[in-house]
Amino acid sequence: VVAAERGQQELGPQSYRGTPDWRPMELLKHSEHAKGLFNGLFAHEEQLCGRYAVFYHSYSHAALLYETRAAAAAVLHGYCPAEAPLPRLLADDFGETPDAAKLMEKVAKEWGPTKSD
Repeated sequence: VVAAERGQQELGPQSYRGTPDWRPMELLKHSEHAKGLFNGLFAHEEQLCGRYAVFYHSYSHAALLYETRAAAAAVLHGYCPAEAPLPRLLADDFGETPDAAKLMEKVAKEWGPTKSD
């Protein structure tokens, strides 16, 4: 077991193995908060990679839930969307509605008082 752990430790964190595409991380370069979150994840992964495998779930499948909670937190509690617990790596999807204020503006304009869900 010790030899296997040592072998995994020598291979390093899974996020760094092979030839990972780090281009999405470029989207975080202007956010110290977001970079700090990911650096914490990577440090934790490096610390534990000898004994444990790390699995990250696909944010895209839970995006609606996260976006809804972030919008509610921004509107109801004034939470800063730039410091979300899960920074966006796929920012292109949110170009037209980057925050709760834009979403509310879009709803008022496109749905107005005549449409309902």
